[in-house]
Amino acid sequence: MNTLLFLTAVSIFGDFSYAAVTAYDENWFGLGHLILALPKIYVIFWAIRYSLEDNFHIRINISLAYQYVFVLNLLWNCIFLIISASLISAYWDDPEFRK
Repeated sequence: MNTLLFLTAVSIFGDFSYAAVTAYDENWFGLGHLILALPKIYVIFWAIRYSLEDNFHIRINISLAYQYVFVLNLLWNCIFLIISASLISAYWDDPEFRK
């Protein structure tokens, strides 16, 4: 459990650092990683509660929080795939795009 929560904290740090770097480069799409960090923060909240008190309710909430992380990341990647595919198809015949 401790390793999983540590890796979740590292993932949150990665989301915030990626959002900061892309905001500095004026690539505003990277700010979407802040949305991806919200359910991970929810996981950390329940992990702190777990460290204070161990019961079934808290363990269920930790598993539900990881489920929210999975579903949100799946939706985010599907949206990104659709946007990327539409942009590639829009610029496919442009000779500057193929260089």
